[in-house]
Amino acid sequence: MDLDISASMLNGLLSFLNDYRNTGFKSAKTTAKDLAEAIGVSADLKKIRIRNKKKTFSYETQDEPSKNEETIFYQDYFLTIVDQAIVSMNMRFSQLESFNNNFGFLYRISKLKFMEKEELRKCCYDLQNGLTDGELKDIDGYELYEELLIFCTIISEETTAFQALLVLKKCCGSFPNISITLRIILLIPVISAGAERSFSKLKIIKNYLRSTLSQCKLTSLATLSIEQQITDSLDFSELIAIFAAAKARKKTIWKF
Repeated sequence: MDLDISASMLNGLLSFLNDYRNTGFKSAKTTAKDLAEAIGVSADLKKIRIRNKKKTFSYETQDEPSKNEETIFYQDYFLTIVDQAIVSMNMRFSQLESFNNNFGFLYRISKLKFMEKEELRKCCYDLQNGLTDGELKDIDGYELYEELLIFCTIISEETTAFQALLVLKKCCGSFPNISITLRIILLIPVISAGAERSFSKLKIIKNYLRSTLSQCKLTSLATLSIEQQITDSLDFSELIAIFAAAKARKKTIWKF
């Protein structure tokens, strides 16, 4: 999956969530009732007592209570969850959409021959602006435009961006700007994931004593777990005796 396809799928998901927000409550309620009946749970919404809020000023009007429990559930639960999902998706993948706006046309590099020249030129100059930092720039927009006009006639219509980069390796540097841009876009990750701790054995060793252990002891436990064969070959009785002798707290005070 490349950046162009993932951005298209993301837009489709956002469109689905927006439609689901407006029209999905009835189907969600029906599904929830079916699941409740299947597991033998009551699907009736509990009646909530309306609390009268104290008015600070005399000109304040009374809050209009919701019509019924279903309306309260729809406003305070269903819309809240769906809206949070939409906002989170927009925030998390906003940079992905920005990358797709700048680089997306190159993922369809074999179709550029059918694009209007003015539109292609504009995309190339926009990409140049995106890859410019002060007076330094990675590509030249006009040269990229000229190279694409020629390169599109060489490759077939089924050629992907990765396949086009393999073709460029055989062209002996004839299309430097295309080569740079393709190497950049093919290195952009599609997913947005946080870094995971590489020493994952620390997550495996979990017990109620973990809060009382220091990081050094946790690391030692993880090492013993990883090197299980070496651990099994050790004589723990001898190690315990050595440890006890080194950490002995009883000392001889009186000597007769």
